[in-house]
Amino acid sequence: MWAPAMRSGRERLRRTADGRFECGVFIEKDKYAQYVAHVLVANRHESVTHQAKVMAPEPTFELAAMAAREWAKDHITKIFEVKKEDLVFTLLDEPDFEARARARGVG
Repeated sequence: MWAPAMRSGRERLRRTADGRFECGVFIEKDKYAQYVAHVLVANRHESVTHQAKVMAPEPTFELAAMAAREWAKDHITKIFEVKKEDLVFTLLDEPDFEARARARGVG
């Protein structure tokens, strides 16, 4: 009996036009005026955004973005078996990849 091959973790990640793997970062301000970053990954086959991690609050937007990027470099690369140089970060306006992303990237 024929069975479809299981996709590896890296084959499920969303890719950019140049073939690199995309990780999203959404940052919001909490009720204490601190910035909370959410690390997001998108499934390229199902148009679904998954929240990988909610970071601890940081006092500035830049610190929140750096914390999210560093966590993703250490963990997303291992989970999905992706090289660090093949991972790109997109700063998102909303916690969903289907929403329009900001023009500038993080890191």
